[in-house]
Amino acid sequence: MALNMETNYCGFRCENPFILASSPVSATGEMICRAFEEGWAGAVTKSISFLQDELNLSLSPRMLPISASGAKGVTGMGNIDFVMDKCVNAAFADFAKVKERYPEKMLIISVKAQYVEADWKTLARKAQNAGADALELCLSCIDSEAGVMICQEKELMQQVIRWVKEEVQIPVIAKLSIHVNDIGKMALYAAEAGADAVTGINSIHGIGPLNPERMVHIPDIMGQSAPMGLSGAFIKPMAQHCIYKMALAAKEKPFGISAVGGITDGKDALEYLCLGADTLQSATAVMYKGYGIIRQMISYLEKFMMEKGYQSLDEFRGYSLNHMASAARNLSLKQQLAALVDPDKCIGCGKCAVSCSDGGKQAIQLETSPRKALVCTEKCTGCGLCQIVCPTGAIQMVPTER
Repeated sequence: MALNMETNYCGFRCENPFILASSPVSATGEMICRAFEEGWAGAVTKSISFLQDELNLSLSPRMLPISASGAKGVTGMGNIDFVMDKCVNAAFADFAKVKERYPEKMLIISVKAQYVEADWKTLARKAQNAGADALELCLSCIDSEAGVMICQEKELMQQVIRWVKEEVQIPVIAKLSIHVNDIGKMALYAAEAGADAVTGINSIHGIGPLNPERMVHIPDIMGQSAPMGLSGAFIKPMAQHCIYKMALAAKEKPFGISAVGGITDGKDALEYLCLGADTLQSATAVMYKGYGIIRQMISYLEKFMMEKGYQSLDEFRGYSLNHMASAARNLSLKQQLAALVDPDKCIGCGKCAVSCSDGGKQAIQLETSPRKALVCTEKCTGCGLCQIVCPTGAIQMVPTER
């Protein structure tokens, strides 16, 4: 059975849905070319702005490890890498060579500017002249003037999109942020202003861990810190909610959707596709593991499609979106579950009993001989807390009579 992973995005035929996100992984033409050789269907370049012509140095350090309390290892990244290290014209010339070498790959050039018409139009024109297949407007960058992102203001965002649409003929994509009241509405406003597609989400604003010795949060740059953009696997649930809201909005007025946020493997990719994403962007995972992760992502989707009998992505794109209730209160109360402990897997650690006692319905006790968890089904309401904390997977939630 022949599998078809082609994705039509903004009128461009991509061989698969995977695209490099605008970030350090797409900072130079040479890097993008290497990614294309590995199998990426496209790339969004690191954002080009006139700030590049003003600065000669970059902040150091720019990327910091983020770890959730109690978690082992790094769970995400803090990023203050906001400017390229080459002048504007050199950057456009560099990316133009990529398109000349790989005409079949989708090259999306990202640009950003302050709220100045001439700057947006000039950058857009230069991108089109460089051969870009589409233009991504970075309207959601953490380093914007006074900390205000253009995508947070409907009128400002729509005006920027209109300026750019007046200047170029290539598709225009608006990159949006989670830091708005309703990202679905903002996506719809962008489409109403002429955007052909939206990208969601940019990194999430956050504060890095504290260095208790110096009493300064990282990054500690000469005794001062600043908010960072947080990325990595731990932002995926939040980013997916944004894609869900965008996909609902796209039913009202169709527009393309490119998902970005915690895509680290093929399973993540599948989840975003089922929510309605057209293309999938990745950056942090690439920085950790290299461009070669594309092979695992494609392999996972291929295996899934063969097992399910799908021949194209469009056969299941948006499938789970049609099974989402608007709120948890609209879900059925008919399904009632209770915890069931597998005694062969239970090690008697007591974590489930503690959690159930202090955060549940006091339905679990520990037998002493042998030391095993015992569930009182009459008390258990099937909240699932015990299953979360069990280190061995000994607890399952099964149907019960109420």
